[in-house]
Amino acid sequence: MSVATLEPKTISRPKTIVAPVQKKSPSSQFERYDTINTSRIAVIGFVSAILVFGAVVSAQAAFFAADHEEAARKAEVAVADGLTDQQSRLAGYGWVNPAEGTVHIPVDSAMKLVVRDQKVAAAK
Repeated sequence: MSVATLEPKTISRPKTIVAPVQKKSPSSQFERYDTINTSRIAVIGFVSAILVFGAVVSAQAAFFAADHEEAARKAEVAVADGLTDQQSRLAGYGWVNPAEGTVHIPVDSAMKLVVRDQKVAAAK
Protein backbone atom coordinates (compact mmCIF):
# COMPACT_ATOMS: atom_id res chain seq x y z
CA MET A 1 0.00 0.00 0.00
CA SER A 2 1.07 3.39 -0.75
CA VAL A 3 0.91 6.43 1.45
CA ALA A 4 -1.44 8.16 -0.91
CA THR A 5 -4.15 5.62 -0.41
CA LEU A 6 -4.10 5.86 3.36
CA GLU A 7 -4.58 9.57 3.51
CA PRO A 8 -8.14 10.82 3.46
CA LYS A 9 -9.16 12.64 0.42
CA THR A 10 -10.13 16.25 0.91
CA ILE A 11 -13.21 17.54 -0.79
CA SER A 12 -13.27 21.13 -1.74
CA ARG A 13 -16.48 22.92 -0.91
CA PRO A 14 -17.57 26.23 -2.26
CA LYS A 15 -17.27 28.95 0.30
CA THR A 16 -20.56 30.41 1.54
CA ILE A 17 -20.96 33.80 3.00
CA VAL A 18 -22.51 33.64 6.45
CA ALA A 19 -24.25 36.72 7.70
CA PRO A 20 -23.25 37.73 11.18
CA VAL A 21 -25.72 36.53 13.82
CA GLN A 22 -27.64 39.41 15.31
CA LYS A 23 -28.74 39.08 18.89
CA LYS A 24 -32.46 39.66 19.30
CA SER A 25 -33.90 41.58 22.17
CA PRO A 26 -36.17 39.62 24.52
CA SER A 27 -39.26 41.49 23.30
CA SER A 28 -38.55 40.88 19.62
CA GLN A 29 -37.49 37.31 20.27
CA PHE A 30 -41.12 36.26 20.92
CA GLU A 31 -42.71 38.63 18.45
CA ARG A 32 -44.38 35.87 16.50
CA TYR A 33 -46.27 34.81 19.64
CA ASP A 34 -47.58 38.31 20.32
CA THR A 35 -49.96 38.23 17.38
CA ILE A 36 -52.82 36.81 19.49
CA ASN A 37 -55.89 39.03 19.29
CA THR A 38 -56.86 39.18 22.95
CA SER A 39 -59.84 41.47 22.43
CA ARG A 40 -61.40 38.98 20.00
CA ILE A 41 -60.79 36.13 22.45
CA ALA A 42 -62.38 38.15 25.26
CA VAL A 43 -65.47 38.95 23.16
CA ILE A 44 -65.85 35.32 22.06
CA GLY A 45 -65.48 34.14 25.66
CA PHE A 46 -68.04 36.67 26.92
CA VAL A 47 -70.58 35.78 24.20
CA SER A 48 -70.03 32.07 24.86
CA ALA A 49 -70.61 32.58 28.59
CA ILE A 50 -73.87 34.44 27.87
CA LEU A 51 -75.04 31.67 25.52
CA VAL A 52 -74.25 28.95 28.06
CA PHE A 53 -76.04 30.89 30.79
CA GLY A 54 -79.08 31.31 28.52
CA ALA A 55 -79.09 27.59 27.71
CA VAL A 56 -78.92 26.66 31.40
CA VAL A 57 -81.75 29.05 32.33
CA SER A 58 -83.88 27.78 29.42
CA ALA A 59 -83.33 24.16 30.41
CA GLN A 60 -84.20 24.95 34.02
CA ALA A 61 -87.37 26.79 32.98
CA ALA A 62 -88.43 23.87 30.78
CA PHE A 63 -87.79 21.44 33.64
CA PHE A 64 -89.82 23.45 36.15
CA ALA A 65 -92.71 23.85 33.67
CA ALA A 66 -92.79 20.10 33.06
CA ASP A 67 -92.49 19.41 36.79
CA HIS A 68 -95.39 21.77 37.54
CA GLU A 69 -97.59 20.08 34.91
CA GLU A 70 -96.71 16.63 36.29
CA ALA A 71 -97.49 17.71 39.87
CA ALA A 72 -100.86 19.13 38.76
CA ARG A 73 -101.70 15.91 36.91
CA LYS A 74 -100.76 13.80 39.93
CA ALA A 75 -102.86 16.01 42.20
CA GLU A 76 -105.91 15.56 39.93
CA VAL A 77 -105.43 11.79 39.92
CA ALA A 78 -105.00 11.73 43.71
CA VAL A 79 -108.19 13.77 44.21
CA ALA A 80 -110.09 11.52 41.83
CA ASP A 81 -108.78 8.41 43.59
CA GLY A 82 -109.60 9.90 47.00
CA LEU A 83 -113.15 10.74 45.92
CA THR A 84 -113.59 7.25 44.51
CA ASP A 85 -112.46 5.73 47.81
CA GLN A 86 -114.76 8.02 49.79
CA GLN A 87 -117.71 7.33 47.52
CA SER A 88 -117.20 3.57 47.71
CA ARG A 89 -116.99 3.78 51.51
CA LEU A 90 -120.13 5.94 51.71
CA ALA A 91 -122.04 3.61 49.38
CA GLY A 92 -120.94 0.35 51.01
CA TYR A 93 -121.10 -1.62 54.24
CA GLY A 94 -118.13 -2.30 56.49
CA TRP A 95 -116.65 -2.26 59.97
CA VAL A 96 -115.46 0.94 61.60
CA ASN A 97 -114.42 -0.75 64.85
CA PRO A 98 -115.20 -4.46 65.16
CA ALA A 99 -114.30 -4.52 68.88
CA GLU A 100 -117.05 -2.01 69.67
CA GLY A 101 -119.43 -3.38 67.05
CA THR A 102 -119.46 -0.10 65.06
CA VAL A 103 -120.25 -0.41 61.37
CA HIS A 104 -120.72 1.97 58.50
CA ILE A 105 -123.66 1.73 56.14
CA PRO A 106 -124.63 3.63 52.98
CA VAL A 107 -125.88 7.17 53.58
CA ASP A 108 -129.23 6.47 51.93
CA SER A 109 -129.84 3.49 54.21
CA ALA A 110 -128.80 5.52 57.26
CA MET A 111 -131.23 8.32 56.38
CA LYS A 112 -134.04 5.80 55.95
CA LEU A 113 -133.24 4.27 59.36
CA VAL A 114 -133.23 7.70 61.03
CA VAL A 115 -136.59 8.60 59.48
CA ARG A 116 -138.05 5.24 60.53
CA ASP A 117 -136.71 5.66 64.10
CA GLN A 118 -138.18 9.17 64.27
CA LYS A 119 -141.57 7.87 63.11
CA VAL A 120 -141.50 5.06 65.69
CA ALA A 121 -140.50 7.50 68.45
CA ALA A 122 -143.25 9.94 67.42
CA ALA A 123 -145.87 7.17 67.36
CA LYS A 124 -145.13 6.18 70.97
